[in-house]
Amino acid sequence: MNTKPFKHYVESELEPYTPPRHTLTSNLRLLPGADADGAVSVVRGIIEHGGSALPHRHMKSTQFLHILSGRCSVELGADILELGGGDSVLIPTDVVHHVEVLSTEPLELINVYYPALAADDTIE
Repeated sequence: MNTKPFKHYVESELEPYTPPRHTLTSNLRLLPGADADGAVSVVRGIIEHGGSALPHRHMKSTQFLHILSGRCSVELGADILELGGGDSVLIPTDVVHHVEVLSTEPLELINVYYPALAADDTIE
């Protein structure tokens, strides 16, 4: 029998934040890494038209990026992908990536990081 209590997350109670190296971005921690014993974290992000995730990399976490709506360009090292609603990309650790919003409407996305994204794991 599991003795850990379940966690219930209510969007209106989550605190928005702007991650390092991002502009015009509002994120919500849907699943904080500490609640998953550091194994995974899940973030919902909205990047407004004109905003971006400036070039950066993660040395510890692999990032799974899933687009809910809007369009963006994702630069992964020397490769550039154009993604829209329903598209996803897996970004390995230590790969410099840059996301630029292409649509006039905001880009809405889900990021899954494993292991969970640590505060010191976003590097220029």
